[in-house]
Amino acid sequence: MTRMQSRTDADETATLPSEPAFPEDADEAIGLVTCLVVDLAESSAVLEQLGEGRVEASRNAYLTLLRNAVGARRGRELSRRGDRVLVAFDVPTDAVGCAVAVLRAAERHSRRQAGRLDLRIGIQLGEANEAAMTSERGEFIARPAIGAGQLCDAAAGGQILVSGLVSALTHAEASFRFERSSLLDVPGSIDPMPTFEVLHEVLPDERPPLPTGLAVRPTDRSSFVGRDAEREQLRASWAAAAAGERRLVLALGEPGIGKSRLAAEFAAEAYADGAVVLAGRSFEESVVPYQPFVEALRQHLVDCDPFELEVLLGGDPAALVALVPELATGHQEVATVVPDEGERYRMFDGVTRFLATISVSSPVLLVLDDLQWADPATLLLLKHVLLDPRPASMLILGLYRDDEVGMSHPLTRMQAAIERETAIDRVTLSGLADTDVAAMLDEIIGWSPPMDVARGLREKTEGNPFFLQEVIHQLHESGIATDRERLVRGQLASDGLGVPARIRDFVAQRLQRLAPAALEILGVAAIVGTEFSLDILAVILGVEPNSIVDDLEGAVEAGLVGEVPARAGTYAFTHALFQQTLHEGHGDNRRASLHARVAEAIETLRPDDPAVLSDLARHYALATGHYAGKVVHYGVAAGDRAMAGMAYEDAIEEYTRAIDALPLAPETDGLTKADLLIRLGEAQTRAGDAAAAKEAFLAAAEECAGDGGGEVLAEAALGYGGTGRFGGVFDPYLVMDETLVGLLDRAIEACPPDDEATRARLMGRLAQALYWSDDKDRMRALSREALAIARRIGDPTGIAYALHSQHVALWGPDHVAEVRAAAEEMLQLGESTGDRDIQLMAHTWLITDALETDSIEKVDGYIAGYTRLVEELQLPHLLGYVESIKATRAHLEGRFDDMARSARAQLALRDTPYGVSAERAYQAQMRLLELDIGRIRDELVEDLVASAKRFPGSVYGIMLSLALATLGRREEALAELARLSPDELTSIPRDCMWSSTLAMLARTVSRLGAVEYAQPLYDLLWPYAERNCLVGGGFMSFGPISRYLGMLATTLGDPDLALDHLEHALERCTDLGSRSLVARTRMEMARALARRAADGDAERAQTLLDEADRGAADMGMTALSDTIGRIRAELAAAASEVAIR
Repeated sequence: MTRMQSRTDADETATLPSEPAFPEDADEAIGLVTCLVVDLAESSAVLEQLGEGRVEASRNAYLTLLRNAVGARRGRELSRRGDRVLVAFDVPTDAVGCAVAVLRAAERHSRRQAGRLDLRIGIQLGEANEAAMTSERGEFIARPAIGAGQLCDAAAGGQILVSGLVSALTHAEASFRFERSSLLDVPGSIDPMPTFEVLHEVLPDERPPLPTGLAVRPTDRSSFVGRDAEREQLRASWAAAAAGERRLVLALGEPGIGKSRLAAEFAAEAYADGAVVLAGRSFEESVVPYQPFVEALRQHLVDCDPFELEVLLGGDPAALVALVPELATGHQEVATVVPDEGERYRMFDGVTRFLATISVSSPVLLVLDDLQWADPATLLLLKHVLLDPRPASMLILGLYRDDEVGMSHPLTRMQAAIERETAIDRVTLSGLADTDVAAMLDEIIGWSPPMDVARGLREKTEGNPFFLQEVIHQLHESGIATDRERLVRGQLASDGLGVPARIRDFVAQRLQRLAPAALEILGVAAIVGTEFSLDILAVILGVEPNSIVDDLEGAVEAGLVGEVPARAGTYAFTHALFQQTLHEGHGDNRRASLHARVAEAIETLRPDDPAVLSDLARHYALATGHYAGKVVHYGVAAGDRAMAGMAYEDAIEEYTRAIDALPLAPETDGLTKADLLIRLGEAQTRAGDAAAAKEAFLAAAEECAGDGGGEVLAEAALGYGGTGRFGGVFDPYLVMDETLVGLLDRAIEACPPDDEATRARLMGRLAQALYWSDDKDRMRALSREALAIARRIGDPTGIAYALHSQHVALWGPDHVAEVRAAAEEMLQLGESTGDRDIQLMAHTWLITDALETDSIEKVDGYIAGYTRLVEELQLPHLLGYVESIKATRAHLEGRFDDMARSARAQLALRDTPYGVSAERAYQAQMRLLELDIGRIRDELVEDLVASAKRFPGSVYGIMLSLALATLGRREEALAELARLSPDELTSIPRDCMWSSTLAMLARTVSRLGAVEYAQPLYDLLWPYAERNCLVGGGFMSFGPISRYLGMLATTLGDPDLALDHLEHALERCTDLGSRSLVARTRMEMARALARRAADGDAERAQTLLDEADRGAADMGMTALSDTIGRIRAELAAAASEVAIR
């Protein structure tokens, strides 16, 4: 135990007010609340010692550790001023536990980093007013907050001071120890307040030991030689990671080339440098999803100090329970259920947050071996960890056999996806050089033969370190190594001990040294897999497990197999080549028979173990067609288990295996091929392979042809239409999916009359699918009928789904009130039922609707609600919409770089079921950004030309005309504009793109002076003068429509009317907080004033242009600056003409 000396006189002025600033209704208390105030003792001096370069990192570390400790105890951060933070807790036990956890974490961090950051903490309990505890003004206005602040000021660095009441309550309920400290004078109180110090144990700074998988193995029977260049490359990457970067290094090479040994040597070096080293390995036939991460996390978490665990998990142990079930012990909250679509993201984010939190105090080295066998789910998790934007000092070292990874391998695809976002460092290992072979010879046999001996060995082994060691040890053990004359004469081949050209031949030669009994055991073990258990072998071989142990001694001594630590009765091959050679050494019939016997043994010994379902499916699939029924049974069960465990890629493999076996299966548990295809499609959807999922659902629908399978057909049609209850929003832009429409029509026709809920859902989805069709009447009729059915049967979820469909069907300029009412009713339904999926979809529509008609404060309120729900549910596909809205807000405020960053952030969702929508949003926002700021690339013009040809008469042609006009290519711009005649403007579809299409057309007409288009455009837009113009579902806001009316009025030669519209637009743009639109509107007003040329107009125009030019310069709007220059020239020319007259 340690106890810091109490401070009786604070040497730092308290930042909390001495008197509470309560609102008028302060007497209406909401009950007891425990407040904790934490601050950095002597922070200015300590940070000055650290130097400017480390100050930000130190503060970030402090806040990260504090935030996680607070989250673990369900605290609420109420205020932060500099390094001083106020947190509220419902019970004092949580406050004290949080204080101990964060203090221990800070002490551990200080010991591992340069410079000590001492925390001081005060805790007080009392009554609080609701307004005080929910204040967003950054003021400490609750009485217990003031008391906690005074206790914090009185505490020394590394000390926790609490009031007597907190001590009494927590002493009885928790295992904390307290010691009476000094009396504290309280302003306004006659008697001083007794204080108590929380005594906490200072734990030794013990990093987890190096993982056993990175220890130098018995088979590595020589010192590490060579690899100097590779080690330097790793050190350079490690230096970058230690400095605060996330780095991925991939070490690749053939089996036995030394990847694992290099990783082990480098890990020891990084560990000595202060790293936390974690490691995991994939197995070829692993049935554990995320196997390498499971190993890496378990070794660190299982024996972790409970207080440290709280900080590492940040209050969400449930996020990692799927990987480390032991975390469920003592954490009731781990049973919390989240929506299916968010479970995997929550787990991924939990892993990332865990690793990032460790790296706050120590850089992390994560070694992942045998990635060539990693399941796709593991690779997705790896990509998520690497590309997470949170700061982390982390190096991920991945090892894989490049000869097993082709162009279509999941690992290759993962690398391509990562390299779109960040760089990958690669270390390619080849054979050792002659000098390295000579060094190995010298070490093992004790003397240095001539270099030609080393060269001969290197040529025969191609410098493969694993095989070099084996050959040299053979020489040593046979006595030839001591016969210098024979070695010098180079008689290795004639002695029968030369290394065969093919690795498999060498492995076979190695295995032949074993006794027949051991070979028989290993032959069966190789059928079981890389790992095997004694009880399985005993059943197959008909012997006692103990006799197997005896017979395996020779194989263990030879380094062919070894016991698996902490798993009694389980062995593993030390090198996969041994297992592969033995497996392929059996004849086809013998191998199939053994797979069947292994499966039967597993059934006998593990009848109720769900972990072996995949093993059973695999072994029976490798047996004969006679077992096809069991392949289907176990494959489906394994697939369902994988789905429940969020290992969707594993589920795909299992369902595919079951489908392949189905034609030969005499019994299928009542499952049809359509049932299995539905399962497969759902797994592919969750895994992000939308194209494959559509194929599966379509095949399932074809299986239902003619058999009246209405229920399965409905599932197939809805699955084809997109995941989740709220499909349709993510349908392709401007394209009606005729296949989907046909499927939904068939499903509605086959739907049983009494299944009204399904019928309503199908109709609603069909209405959405028809959005880009010409049959608007049918679309709206289907939407109305779906809503009527849902209301009749009284299903709140069905009503919400139908309201969503109605919003899609009516989405356009003419039904604003109706769609707003639908969105608001959706929100009410979501709140009354507690269904946050419904609340989220309602917020999506409310954001869109509010951007069109409401103030920016209203919009921001909906955005805040939406973001809060996304963060609570951790739904990955909806995070893209958050970034899209961030991009929209950044655009309004003229933060174009931030807009581009948020737009690009959506690309992280390209591999999800919503990747099409994410890609579409990114492309739309980047296109519009280029047009808006005038930085138009040739690629954009080419892209718009292609899109305009694909979608004639659409907004793409107008965008192309505007781009050409901006580039000064006037004749081409006019030619493109002429493709749409003025008489055809009324035929532009009145959908969600109508107002933005007309707004962009107004910009084009204004820039080109195309007067013939101006009046019909003005007439179309005038009824909507009070609205804002929105691109689709919020990709970008073009601001008030009155701005475009003003531009058209100027083009028509009516500057007075133009100024009326533009004055209104300027007010609306200011209310929107849009610097960019304010600057543009001022420019347009100046243009109108220049055209009117009344008394004082030129001076007012110059003032507006000055204001607009300053804004354009600040925001980098080069095209606007050019336009302002042209208007200035017009004004100057007009002034010169007046002077001449």
